[in-house]
Amino acid sequence: MLKLYIRQILNDVHPTLLISNDSYIIIGKNLIKILRELLLQYDYTSDFYITITDTMDENLANKATNDYRNFLNGNYELIYPIDVIDNIIENEKIFKGYIYPEEVLTFLSVMIEYLTLEILSLSGNATNDNKKMTIKPQFLYKAIKNNDELKNLLDKVFDEPLSAIIYDDEIF
Repeated sequence: MLKLYIRQILNDVHPTLLISNDSYIIIGKNLIKILRELLLQYDYTSDFYITITDTMDENLANKATNDYRNFLNGNYELIYPIDVIDNIIENEKIFKGYIYPEEVLTFLSVMIEYLTLEILSLSGNATNDNKKMTIKPQFLYKAIKNNDELKNLLDKVFDEPLSAIIYDDEIF
């Protein structure tokens, strides 16, 4: 479901690189898990933005928030459409039957897009450093391991050591 959007983002940040099917699967599955975890932490009585940004590293939250503000001001076009995020939530049975406000879906779309961009940018750099042309799972691992912001987010969201997260089929 997310492969098309992952490819589009990769073309923006590393147009000459390819990505292995395993890497597509790992990124897609785990973006959905991150989405689920962010929604599980959502307190319906408080501000969604505060709840989600409290989950993330401050720098990562600030970057995603800036993209969100740029989108609201018309200076940013989403790659992950809001209805795709809504469909993922519905298909994954995350809070089945709850209808999320459009601003929540928009913020989640921007957040997932930003995380995809960061992961692909860093893993693409790791791929280039190794003089390879295809992003493979080991480059995803290397990229996340060497980035404190992403590593901290994954530690908070998954509550597992990074090595278990990367090599587990179900988790980054």
